[in-house]
Amino acid sequence: MATYTDNFNRADSNPISGNWATPVGVASAVQLVSHTAEPTSSLGSRSASYSTVITWPADHFSEVTLAALNNGYLGPCVRLGPGTGYGIFASGPTGSSNSVYLQEVGGGTTFAIFTMTPQIGDVLRLEVLGSTLTFKQNGTVIGSVSDSTYTLGNPGMAFLPNAVPLPAISFWTGGFGSPTPLNYSQPDCRVAPFGPNASRNVQGTLTYDVQISDNAAVPGKDSRVSKPVDCRVAPNIPQNSRAPGTFGPGE
Repeated sequence: MATYTDNFNRADSNPISGNWATPVGVASAVQLVSHTAEPTSSLGSRSASYSTVITWPADHFSEVTLAALNNGYLGPCVRLGPGTGYGIFASGPTGSSNSVYLQEVGGGTTFAIFTMTPQIGDVLRLEVLGSTLTFKQNGTVIGSVSDSTYTLGNPGMAFLPNAVPLPAISFWTGGFGSPTPLNYSQPDCRVAPFGPNASRNVQGTLTYDVQISDNAAVPGKDSRVSKPVDCRVAPNIPQNSRAPGTFGPGE
């Protein structure tokens, strides 16, 4: 997965410095104040910025870390610029169950309304894959909706302040692609190209059960197709020809 981040650890600037641009249809860009991103628009007007660090694919995600949300709205955005794109507008105050609006960033259509309880430090994420938009809070899906209004654009962030103190974001991440799988399955050493196991010689018979991993907890695997029969165990014990019987001793 390819990811790009901004920790806002630089001098204050208005508009925000770095690889950011302002989408059409919003009142103003985002600004940097004391290492956080904040709105520059007047109360009741929207601010937004989108990432220009690369040429973004149509399917991507945007994440923001919540620094303040006592008044107004904020959230991640996808497919911003040249259109206004999709944006999450999560409302404060923190610690209370509040509405979350999935809207056009510049205002207009509301595509869905979710509910969540925001807290300082929350990571809010908006993903777009084809026509499916998914909103997550700290990795948990809050809601999903399908819409095809916007098909191209970049990830970003947006604000709608209602009062002071202003809503603020302390960290931003954008990315795309599938994550690297975390789980690993031990290959079957009985099947090429991983096998067979190395062997050991047991009384002239090659036994293919040598350990296949540096981890002693991983058992070896016997890759022999046919295995010798242990004649010491029933029903394979040989008959005792010294015992009396037909045509045997004494007859």
